[in-house]
Amino acid sequence: MAYADLDLGTRSDSYSLNSCPVTATVSSLRVPQNCFSKLPLLAYDPDGDDVRCSFTTDAAVPSNFALDKTTCTLTSTGQVGIGVHVFEMMLGDYPTTNITLTYADGSSVYREASNMNSPPLCKVMLQFSVEILPPIPNCEAGQTLPIFFSTTPSHGDVLYATVGQKFQLHAQAQALLASIFDFQVSGPQNMTKASKDNNNGIAEVTVSWTPKQSDLYRFVPVCFTAETNESQSEMRCVAVMVTQASITQGKATVECSPNKMTVALEKASMPGIDENYLRLRDRSCSLTFNSTHILGSMSFSTCGTKIEDAGDFIVFKNEIVSYVLPNELIIRRETVKIGFSCQFPKTIHISSYYNLHNSDYIFTESSFSSFGYTFEIFHDSNFTSTVEANAYPVNVQLLDKIYMGIQAQTEIPNVQLFVESCKATPDDNPENPTYYDLIRNGCIMDETFKVHTSDQISFNFEVQVFKFTGNYDQ
Repeated sequence: MAYADLDLGTRSDSYSLNSCPVTATVSSLRVPQNCFSKLPLLAYDPDGDDVRCSFTTDAAVPSNFALDKTTCTLTSTGQVGIGVHVFEMMLGDYPTTNITLTYADGSSVYREASNMNSPPLCKVMLQFSVEILPPIPNCEAGQTLPIFFSTTPSHGDVLYATVGQKFQLHAQAQALLASIFDFQVSGPQNMTKASKDNNNGIAEVTVSWTPKQSDLYRFVPVCFTAETNESQSEMRCVAVMVTQASITQGKATVECSPNKMTVALEKASMPGIDENYLRLRDRSCSLTFNSTHILGSMSFSTCGTKIEDAGDFIVFKNEIVSYVLPNELIIRRETVKIGFSCQFPKTIHISSYYNLHNSDYIFTESSFSSFGYTFEIFHDSNFTSTVEANAYPVNVQLLDKIYMGIQAQTEIPNVQLFVESCKATPDDNPENPTYYDLIRNGCIMDETFKVHTSDQISFNFEVQVFKFTGNYDQ
């Protein structure tokens, strides 16, 4: 349930009325008691304003629940009680730049973005309930709790639909230790869903909706979860913008590096675009141009880039938008809104293999994509001097110590490398059914394995050389 209280002033930055934050939940949220830590809520603002959340003053807050006001995330401060808990909160939007609001009687109000005591431009109330279920043995996503595949839209994504044309959203989820019997979906009344089961506990759903003329320019929230008898997946919500005609799909290339992203728009694919009236989310960051492309480059902490936790990924988002000048009454150029992002997987599988040769192990070096990883061999336990490339292969005797280190190459703040598992196989096939665990679920399993002092993005370790029994030559 939700309602809105809107300021009816015309904004000086968009020359239109303010748009309220978009929010929703599915009708039934269920979480096992030992698995509840946080519940991100949809808090999208079409104008790009900051959205802040708070519990309403006249509603009781259930014990051991708290609210992150800046991310609109429900969190726990202790063990939450089993049963149904009801929440009532208010979402408000606040401009990120100074604007003037002009009213029908000719009066106006100046709003400073830095004034934290100003009222929101729009207030939206959201009411929902969360059922806390009895504990389950395993809270790892993908086991008893379903996990969405990366092909599923991320929480907070903005999708586009066209009046009179069928819009579809596809989602895939898997639970290895439970059966997904349904998908719960909330959205417009004439939305339909069709689901099917595949092998290995994988289930799919396709949500379809044909917007009407009355839906034009609306931002419609759609939320969904994958359901099992024991619980449900995380809730993901997206905002669907309804347009009059199909969105022109220009050609763009996004390059992601460990510390920045670069976007290049092909001018020829977007006729009518005026490069002089384009900007990034942060107006202080400028775009560059050449004869064929419009170019933008930014680090993950500048130019208004937003960071989002999207389940298995960390996502960095920005956008290129068109703008109008304060004194322009009419325009004859195309409106532009181009979102782009870089996704980095939280978990990556990396490997190095070594062959048995004259009773020695021979190591090969590997490097990795995503954030950028190195997997190095060091001369000693100081982990300051790596083995030179021309010294490979490195011969190590049985019972010697191997000194190795993994490092993530990134300038993104507050990232921490966590080695969840490490195993050895008798050959270079990481899926070999014969394997020996060195680390499993973050716990050291080998008595000779020793972790050395590392920083947040490094993992240095030593282990005593061994070989597999049986007829193996690697």
